[in-house]
Amino acid sequence: MSQLPKEVGVILVSSGLWGALDLYVKIHERNGLLYLNFFPSEKHLRVKQVLKSRITFLRGLTVFVVVHTAFCFVSLIVKFGSKGEVGDDLGNIGQTFLTFYIATLFSCMMATSVILSFWSEILCTMINTVSFMEERVSDISDKTNTSYPKSNKMLEHGLTTSLKLIYFIVPTLASVVILFDLDPAISLLPPLYPLTFPSLTAFVLRLTIILILATDIVKSAWFMLLMSLILLTTVMEWSRQMQNIVQNDTINHNKVIRTYREMLVWINFVNQEYCDLAIPPLICFGMGTLILTNYGTIQLYGALPAPLYALMPITSLNGLPFLAIILPTGSMVHVVATRFKEKLRWKLREKYEHRLFRSLKTMAVNIYKSIWKGG
Repeated sequence: MSQLPKEVGVILVSSGLWGALDLYVKIHERNGLLYLNFFPSEKHLRVKQVLKSRITFLRGLTVFVVVHTAFCFVSLIVKFGSKGEVGDDLGNIGQTFLTFYIATLFSCMMATSVILSFWSEILCTMINTVSFMEERVSDISDKTNTSYPKSNKMLEHGLTTSLKLIYFIVPTLASVVILFDLDPAISLLPPLYPLTFPSLTAFVLRLTIILILATDIVKSAWFMLLMSLILLTTVMEWSRQMQNIVQNDTINHNKVIRTYREMLVWINFVNQEYCDLAIPPLICFGMGTLILTNYGTIQLYGALPAPLYALMPITSLNGLPFLAIILPTGSMVHVVATRFKEKLRWKLREKYEHRLFRSLKTMAVNIYKSIWKGG
């Protein structure tokens, strides 16, 4: 993992998060799962120039996973809607549970997966604006003093460690799924496997499908977590430092207002291009996944092979950063922006400054807007 150079000035995001993003991009780019490059010294994410065939292949995998997810839900509807017996043996219960588990888990990350494959430039623009905002705050504050943001060392260490280990765990779990005939492919097209494919070919085909699904889920989930942490940390740290800056009576308030407007434009861009698409399924299906995994932890002991049963508490644990950090922090953006505007308002002296201030809207991350208000 590349080391970030020592910086002077305003730093909005800790080096640990940038290091985790650097590790993420390197792992996935090296394995042909992304066509992005990250430059730690510049804090810059760029789309890598690759063959069109590779881009088409990656996009095709995403489309395949979307279609497979739809088939999983159709399979579940048919199974539970049929008049016949669903079956109460452990294998049937485990297969049904895993089908629903895969369908809901990918539904949480579907927007991120599609944007990663089809519109990577949008994600690059979001990430690359962070360094620009650091420069803007440095222009207003004292550049000779370096201000470091608060960092969650445990979370950052957990991110980097999980990135290093996750792709060693995925093939093992996929093999166990196939070995015990728990993969959704069996329930989707059960008659075709014994009739069309030899046993070895069927095993390889089913293993490939499971690996594609698991890889896409891991790739999307880790990117969503990293990007959300970086963007929210930027906004919260920017607000904290700007609140300190406005206490200085010698500060040019016009520059402060202009910088706030730039941050507001960036937040609105993130809301429109990402949050409105990614947050609603994360809340709807994510809460369902957590309920499902907590239920599975209690009720499915002995019904699943040990490696698959371990998925239940592991998924609940991995969902905690989204539930306990991302969503609460996102909801706090409006609160800290309101506090900043209140402090700024009392520092303004000129009529022109007050007129500029009245035109400012309060920043907010769209968490529920597109669910309840239709966009």
